[in-house]
Amino acid sequence: RLTDIPWLNHAVDWLKRGQNADGSYGSTPPFTHPDLDDTAVALIGLHQVGEENHLGVNLLKQLQNTDGSWGTFPSFQGIPPHISSEFPVYIPSVDVSIHVLEALWRRSRSQDERIWRGLNWILSQQDDQGAFPASWFEGPVYSTAQALELLSKWKFSWERWNTARRILGARKKGLEFLIKAQKNDGGWGSVVETGLALSGLLRYTKVVPRDVFDKGVRNLLSVQNSNGSFEPSYQGIYAKGWNYEEPLTTALTAIRALQRYRQIYKG
Repeated sequence: RLTDIPWLNHAVDWLKRGQNADGSYGSTPPFTHPDLDDTAVALIGLHQVGEENHLGVNLLKQLQNTDGSWGTFPSFQGIPPHISSEFPVYIPSVDVSIHVLEALWRRSRSQDERIWRGLNWILSQQDDQGAFPASWFEGPVYSTAQALELLSKWKFSWERWNTARRILGARKKGLEFLIKAQKNDGGWGSVVETGLALSGLLRYTKVVPRDVFDKGVRNLLSVQNSNGSFEPSYQGIYAKGWNYEEPLTTALTAIRALQRYRQIYKG
């Protein structure tokens, strides 16, 4: 059982302690300003180990933009952790909206109208080439891969036949874009982009050629450092020229893709 793993229990306890009073999380808990992207990712992690977090779920629902999207930073009162997030700051983001939907979908599946509004907003952002735009000056691989993974989990019903048709079309275009975006070296750019692309495409093994995955995995293995780490990707945030790197996130993204590949192909 997951609850029998000591280090995992420590991590869960740390996450719980880092939550602000209104249910939000910041990028470096505890005691940080609310960030809806970090809040969504924290809830996804907690849900994966069976932890409910109604406070965080309700906050994400409350801070949805009027068009169905979510942004990163809400307006708030107080000093962390004793804060109250009041209304969304309208800067819509595809990748933040994807993460929020992952968090809400895990909690209430697809029964909540707010989830459908968010999903339809994301679908409306896909361009003619099949790509979804990303925040923070990232390339389209970043959001497109995550959108494909999200869309692979949706169950269709006759009540939502129009949305179901849009999802099927978005999947097809997104798959075509990602497959074409694979470079000659087998990767999709940075380690994070390659890891995300593989994880997204591996949800569609019935329609994606095996060779696409084999080349991507070989690329990841070829860029791994001798100590097991991967070279972190510099990412522009807020404004070009202000960069940061996340070596742990880079490694975890690669590991997740490699694990999924191994589970499917038993190689």
